[in-house]
Amino acid sequence: MTRAKLFNILFWLCIIFTAVLAFIPGFLRTAGSMSDKVNHTAAFMVMSFLAHRGLRMPVSRWTGLLVLYGVIIEVVQFFLPYRSFSLLDLLADLAGIALFLVLKHAWSALSRQQQ
Repeated sequence: MTRAKLFNILFWLCIIFTAVLAFIPGFLRTAGSMSDKVNHTAAFMVMSFLAHRGLRMPVSRWTGLLVLYGVIIEVVQFFLPYRSFSLLDLLADLAGIALFLVLKHAWSALSRQQQ
């Protein structure tokens, strides 16, 4: 199995895992807390890394898909009686994607300088 294939599988497992956590009632209830926002940021940062390494598509496409995934999660939660829509959660998701892109760019710039 190639590394790209492994990252692809890990990406989809992460998507499924985060959806389960987002939609089941009361699991690890930290909504509204700072740790909840850190969890959102970290999850979307990891998913960005896995998408970058495992999906064969331009950065703009997988970035857009992850943003859409974050929006879908929040919209679904709006309709669940035991969850709620949170704009701050969505912003934390976007921060995770942005943080990965900034770190990726910085790493690429450092790598080019060392060559």
